Order: sequence, then C-alpha cells, then structure tokens
Amino acid sequence: MIYEEKIKLEIDYAGISDIGKVRPENQDTLGKFPEYTNDIYRPKGILFIIADGMGGHEKGKIASNIAVETIGKNYFSIYSKNISESLRQAFEIANDKIFNYSSKELQSRKMGTTCTALVLNNNNAFIAHIGDSRIYGISDNNIKQLTHDHTAVNEMFRKGILSREEADIYPNKSMLVRAMGVESQIDIEIKDNIHIKSGDYFVLCSDGLSSINKNEIKEIVLSNSPEEASKIFVNLANERDGKDNVSVQVIKIKYANTDPYFSNEKRNKKSTIKWIGLVSVIVVLLIVFIYLIKILTQSNESELNDIKNNMIKKNDFSVSKDKLKFNNDILNANEIYKIGNLDSALTLYNQALKKEPTQLKVLNKIDLIYNDFVNQGDQLLLRNDFKKAIIYYKKAEVIKPNDKKIINLIKYCDNKEATNQSEVLMTNFQDDSKRTKFNSGKIISSKNQQDPFYKSSNWFLGELQTTDYNFLQDSIIFKNTPKIKKIIFNKYFSDVDIQIKIHLINVDRNSEVGLIVGYNRNKIEEESFFSITTNQKDNIALKKTFNNTSKELFSAPIEINSDSRCINLKIRCLGPWLMVYYNQNLLKAWLDDNIIEGRIGLYASSKNFVKFSNTSFKNILVHENH
Repeated sequence: MIYEEKIKLEIDYAGISDIGKVRPENQDTLGKFPEYTNDIYRPKGILFIIADGMGGHEKGKIASNIAVETIGKNYFSIYSKNISESLRQAFEIANDKIFNYSSKELQSRKMGTTCTALVLNNNNAFIAHIGDSRIYGISDNNIKQLTHDHTAVNEMFRKGILSREEADIYPNKSMLVRAMGVESQIDIEIKDNIHIKSGDYFVLCSDGLSSINKNEIKEIVLSNSPEEASKIFVNLANERDGKDNVSVQVIKIKYANTDPYFSNEKRNKKSTIKWIGLVSVIVVLLIVFIYLIKILTQSNESELNDIKNNMIKKNDFSVSKDKLKFNNDILNANEIYKIGNLDSALTLYNQALKKEPTQLKVLNKIDLIYNDFVNQGDQLLLRNDFKKAIIYYKKAEVIKPNDKKIINLIKYCDNKEATNQSEVLMTNFQDDSKRTKFNSGKIISSKNQQDPFYKSSNWFLGELQTTDYNFLQDSIIFKNTPKIKKIIFNKYFSDVDIQIKIHLINVDRNSEVGLIVGYNRNKIEEESFFSITTNQKDNIALKKTFNNTSKELFSAPIEINSDSRCINLKIRCLGPWLMVYYNQNLLKAWLDDNIIEGRIGLYASSKNFVKFSNTSFKNILVHENH
C-alpha cells in the first residue's frame, strides 16, 4: 500500500457534445485546459468545464461560451495557489462578464448558463458548481453524484418540503434557482480535496443526460473506454429523449507508466500475453483451414439448393420492397424533423402511419410535433401575436381535433385578433353579460389620491360587517374576527397584471391570506375562481375552486422578511396563462384549460389581522403595446 501511493497517476479523457434531436442550436459548451497535456501534476492541475446555456438560441450559446473561455483563461492566471479560491474567483469573473454583456448588449434581457468545473491536481479533485449540470464520481464499483442540482424542486426536496417520489414527478423540474450571469452576485458550490486513486472515474454532463440513471452511467463507464462511453451516452440520450442538447466528459484515473518496476512488470505481462495470443491465432487459423477444405469436398447440390431456398424465403421480394420503402420514409421524416421542418415531417409520418397504423415510434414522433406546435403557439401568445399563434394552434388541432385546451386557445386568439379588445369592465355584479370596454393602460393605481379602489362602494362584501374590515385611504384591513373574509371588486377583468402588498400583521400559522382572480358566479351557490394565498409556513399556493371544492395546482416556497412580514405579490393573467411572481421573480406559471377572466378579490381565513395596500392593475395588452 505504501508503494502504491508513490506510483504516479495519469488520465484517459474523452468529451463530446451533441445538439440532440429537437433543438435548433447546441447551447452546451465543453472545455479542457490545457488542451495539450494530461499531466495532473503540473501547477494547478488540469481543468475540465461543462456549461449549459439558457436564454434562447444565440444568447444561451454566448453565455456558455463566455463561461468556459473566461474560467479557462483566468483560473491559471489568478495569483492564489489555492485551487478552490482560484476556481471561485474565476467563476465570479465569468459571472460578471455574462451579467454585464446581458445588461449592455441585450438591453437587460436575461441570459445565463449552468457551469460545472472539475480540477485534478496531484492525488486530489476539486469541484466548483452552479446550476443543474452534474459531476458523478465512480469509485470501488460505486457511483455518487458529487454536485447538487440547483433547481427549485431539488431545493424543496432537500428542505423536506417534497418527498423523493413527489420530487420525481414534480412539474417544471428544470427551473433553476441558481445560474451564472443572471444576477450580479452568485452562490458557488465548492468541494475540495477529494482523494483520487487508480480505477476512479469522473463523469461531467449537462441535463441532457437526465434520461440515463446513475447505475446505467456506472455500467457504461466501467465497461467501455472513455471515448466509447461518451458516444454511448449521447446515442442513448438521443434514443430515449433527444429534446435537449447533451454533453458529457468522461475521465479515467489510472497508474502512469513511469515507475521502472511497474513498467517492467507490465512489459513482462504484455510479452507473455503477446506470445500466448500468437500461438492461439495460429491454432485457430489451422482449424478454420481444415474445416473449409472439408466443406468444399463434401458439399453437394441438394445442400446448396436448401441454402438458396432458405434465402428466398427470408427475403421475399415484395415484403422487402414495402418494408424498405417504409423505413426510408421514417428515416427521411426523422431528418426533416431534426432541421425543424415540422409540416413536411408530419406529412411523411402520416404517410408511414397509413401503412403501419400501430407503429409506436411514428405515433411518438407525431406527438412530439404536436407538442412543438403548441409550444410555438404559446410563445407567440405570450408575445401577444395572436394571428401567428392561431396558425400553430390550428396545426396542433389537426393532430388532436378534440383537445379542449387547443379549442379554447384558438377561440381566445380569434377573439383577440378580431376585436382587438384591450379591457372589459363589469359594472353590474349580478349580470356577467353586461361588459364595457376600458382603454386605459393603467386601470387602477393606489398611488393616485383620487383612486376609488379603496372605497367600500366598489366592492361586493357579502355578509361581512364593519367589525370585520376597515377601508382606509390607501389600504384595506381585515380584522381579527372569526369570519372568513372574501370581498370581490365590482369590475370584470381579462389580460391583466395585478400587484399588491400584503402585510401579515397577525396571521395564524395554518391560515391563508391572499388574492382571488378570475372570480365568476352563475348562481349564489355556484362560484369559480383562482386563489393565490400565503401563510406563516412561508409558501405561496395556487388553488382552483369551483362550487366550494378546491384543488391545489401548485405551491412554491418563499422567504418572508421576519421583521416586516410583508409580501409583494404580482399576478399576470393572459388568456389561459396565470403567472405568479414574488418580489418581481416568477415563481410558477399555470396553463389552464380555459381562458382566465373575471373579477378580482381579497381573501383571508378566520382570525387573521392583515392589511392590503399598494394595489395596481395594468391591462397587459394596452400597457405592453404602447
């Protein structure tokens, strides 16, 4: 064991990055510094980096490139000999560069990247990490993920909010809570002085490899060279999913051939193996030669005819021709799909499906195209380009003509495109059919002293008494009484931004306070609405209620200032989309089956003392088009 420690280590390395089967551009970037050597005993060792850009097409690629090139350039030039500190400083320099580029060149539109780095130096490994790219370590036939995924769902799992099972099926699993270049300051995960030895492996990968589990990664790495393992990973990821770019680096730690005793021993073993191999080859060749002579001398015409007949049976011409044409159609469709020509690919897939209606692979491809059409329509809808959104939704409708969500989206876009309606108000609470247009970009703002928002005459108060609430000049207060408080503003809204400040003066831990949107009532006993509520447990939940039955759609953790106990909440309703923001940061987005429109209200469960202030409503379409 003492002798083993004296033997130097070296590495085998391979890295590969692939665009995948759907994305129009590869936003992943790999790096190995220096490129020309594998000597881990040089000053500061060897640096490996992987980065997965975000921010849309060229912005994501720019961000990941800046990260890898900046860190690779600055890590070795930083004066400190401390590897962890050098990594930290290099990450901060890269973060500043991406953040400043985004602020200046893209007019403050955000772009960013994950970034994960590994340094091998002497007999130790060092890690710096931010985002959801990963590093796996394989040692003694065991595999371990050495980095944490900086995603909202993983943070909730680590805090005990979600179980492992809940985290595995949680929607929006890839939403990051940490990334490089998004903010001026970053929180970097650092791990240092990880001991390495011969037989260890490291795998760096982007989240495009998420369809391959840890045990599969271990088996592939241990059974193949780094180069072959890298190729297998990419092919397998594309075969199983292929929706994302996939990048991977595989590093094998092994003994270097520099020790005289070790080298001689290995050379002797190689020599012995060489002679044994040579003798074995000669014997095999002799056996094959004798066998061939026997076959040639003993074969007869009947045996040859049998072989021919079998070949004809196995390769029936008509069947082979049809099958070949079917396979060619699929291959052509796949290639056209890869370059983004969805309409032509769909035509070819449908042609293939007519020949083999139960082909699962073809059905899956058509389903992917449907999702692509819907996603493109959603993006256009969020940009208020209703005319183009309709085109993609109708393409999706051709594939699934009975999809209720698509039908509603088309109706919504048709209505917006045809009428160019900016806002409607409901002036009579009892009759939802009486609506009038409202063409102001800022509907209501509590900053205006003449603002009528805080007058009780504008609200439907139900059975509440003046002992339950108080209207002030700039706020509404719900008092600490046993009643459940729910008041509804007497105007009807659609496509609106709502901002409000909620002061949790004295709120019970298990109670709820918050905002109501999309409130509608057909009869006194039938109500439907969405509620966005919070409590002392410091999380925000979105619920959908119909006829006194509520269903939680999602919840997200937040950090409330323990001194002020104030919540700055923003809700955006746009067609079927409902987006929840906390402190101007998007928490979650919900896509409903129906258009979300109706009245707005305030809510608090019993025995809560809470104040609502700083309220403003902005019509999205009017406000954003000016």
